[in-house]
Amino acid sequence: MRILCDACENAAAIIFCAADEAALCRPCDEKVTSLPKKLPLFL
Repeated sequence: MRILCDACENAAAIIFCAADEAALCRPCDEKVTSLPKKLPLFL
């Protein structure tokens, strides 16, 4: 079973971020973790 990235919904998720409660692909994880913590996950 393939889990899609919660952010882009295109790539396979490889990371689950407990803080954001989101499954993310590597590119989206890098984008989300580089944002200030007060911004929402989905812009």
